[in-house]
Amino acid sequence: MKIKQSIFNPENDRHKEIVSKVMEYARRGYVAGKELRDRADQIDTTLKAFVPLRSLENYWRLRNHENPDAPLEIVIPISKSARDTFLTFMASAFLADPMRIYAIRGHGDRAAIARAGILERLINLQAVWFRHDLSYMTFWNDMFCYGLGAVIPQWSKIRRRQTKNIVVDDTLAAMLAETGQNVGIGDIIKTTEEKFVCEGNRLVNCSVRNIFLDPDAPLHEQDQGEFCGYIERVNVLSLVERAKDPEERLDLKACRYLSEKVRSGAYGSLGMFFDTRLGGTYGYETAHEIAFPMDKRETCYLVHLFKRVDPREWGIAEGPDTPDSCMVEFIVGAGEVLVGIVPIDYDHGMLPMVFASPSNDGYEAYPLAELASVFGMQQYADWKVRAQVANQSKVLNDMLLIDPTAFEEEDLLNPAPGKLIRLKRALYNNGGIDQFVKQLQVQDVTAGNLQDVLQMATFMNDLLGVSDIIRGDLSRMPERPTAALGMAARQSALSRLQYMAQKIQSQSLVPITYMCAYNTLQFMSQDAIISIVGSRYEQDIRTVLGMMPDERDIMVSPADLDGDFDIEPQTKLRYEADVQAMQPLVERLLQIPEIAIPVFAQLDATALIMNYIKRSGFENVEDFLKRMPQMPVQPMVMPDQVVQQQAQAGNMVPIDAVMGGGQPA
Repeated sequence: MKIKQSIFNPENDRHKEIVSKVMEYARRGYVAGKELRDRADQIDTTLKAFVPLRSLENYWRLRNHENPDAPLEIVIPISKSARDTFLTFMASAFLADPMRIYAIRGHGDRAAIARAGILERLINLQAVWFRHDLSYMTFWNDMFCYGLGAVIPQWSKIRRRQTKNIVVDDTLAAMLAETGQNVGIGDIIKTTEEKFVCEGNRLVNCSVRNIFLDPDAPLHEQDQGEFCGYIERVNVLSLVERAKDPEERLDLKACRYLSEKVRSGAYGSLGMFFDTRLGGTYGYETAHEIAFPMDKRETCYLVHLFKRVDPREWGIAEGPDTPDSCMVEFIVGAGEVLVGIVPIDYDHGMLPMVFASPSNDGYEAYPLAELASVFGMQQYADWKVRAQVANQSKVLNDMLLIDPTAFEEEDLLNPAPGKLIRLKRALYNNGGIDQFVKQLQVQDVTAGNLQDVLQMATFMNDLLGVSDIIRGDLSRMPERPTAALGMAARQSALSRLQYMAQKIQSQSLVPITYMCAYNTLQFMSQDAIISIVGSRYEQDIRTVLGMMPDERDIMVSPADLDGDFDIEPQTKLRYEADVQAMQPLVERLLQIPEIAIPVFAQLDATALIMNYIKRSGFENVEDFLKRMPQMPVQPMVMPDQVVQQQAQAGNMVPIDAVMGGGQPA
């Protein structure tokens, strides 16, 4: 499908019509998510222990005797503990081995399985190159704290400058002489060139404050809805550089026009339509938003809208290959300029934006966050602490009943320590001063507040599924728990988190694995070197490629990959549970000679031990293998009839039997 270039002219009526439609859809989805963003702002205040800026003045007034009733706001981050426990669980379940985040299996013979194994190893290596673990941490944090997370798998390339030496020949010497450089033939000069270091899938996180969804479609089925999208904040100069790359599929003229308008102040931000923030404000405006207004910067917002349209009806395409309908990404800068129209023609056939939520009920577009469900309890705990602080400040700032005719009033009103209080002249040498002053009795009615807060914290953690055992607190366990009891308690405690992890895996990890694999098959343009040591399919790959035992790396080209595969959803915790359940049974069976002997007779003990050593972290175990001395080979040419006679007599054996270590029959 060929996009009409005239559509990117800002003076074109069709251009203005498309921009108006895109912004209207974006506003509609953004307004629907207002409640989620409001909850996100409230939850942000529960994840830090601080005094909000608007209360800072009141905080200092507590020490001022002129304002003894000034309130103090304190936030106790109980929810932060639950959030960190959830992230720790997810990391241990899916990110324990960075090279095994994604799992796929091929169909057919051993060669097909080996090709799928190479693809699995390659996309996991891309996860290391592009730091997928960090993206997943942000992804899961957004889910647990704000109700949903969004991530975009994008094909990216890492470029670096490489220095190399060049020997000057006569042609190069003549060219340099014209520029005034005196270089002789045979000299060595250094030059730098830009090259691709690696390419692969990058996971781009989208803040919940910068996405908009179709409110009539469930979260996990936004690709079946009418529209969805996100807002990206970019530097306009960087945007122009991006437009020079054909793979970005942005219109260069439109990007330059947008850059000029934004830098001149003609176009501002999207503030009149959107309240975009890349992070929480924690109760007050950030300083840079006040000091540097948007209309004085070189940044703007891009609205990315994914929508299925009829290209002819929208007037965006021409030609006989134009389909009746297709998914298209519209990109509008500063709410005014259409800078890109990208047909979604990925081989994976899915919306290139993944949404997930542990609290997704299957119907809502904006689910309620886990932390939002205990927000009221968090506020109650904060109030308990504030009440105790206020009560203690009242006790410390004692209240006195005085007879002003007996003391100098100025001395009593001065709260400074070490002061002198002067008596009136009429009371000199009379004694009985205590009858003219009396301190009011103040009781501490908040002595049990901290205990109430601890109980409330335990209640909140139980509701969120992060019980004491998961957090390493064994105080509720018996004094001497058995291993079986400890394992049963841990499995029961993890069941709630495993349930949420299973939902997240189905919503996000499965489609992301498909996207990463198919993007690699579709966009990979250069060879890559990967290590197969530690791969699940190492033996299959070695057998198919005929690799020697000391070979670890292979060169992979796009032609070596196969798209015939299936996804294997897996977590480390499931395998841990299986191993722990089977371990006692296997140990008992191997103690029976009638069972152990035939079992070990069918196993390659050397390969089994080497695999165990590699899993333990010593991937270079081949370096410690004994090397057989190489015997000199003296080839001889003999007639076929003589060779057959010598073989029948037992004087010759096939060479493959010698190389394989076999014995002649």
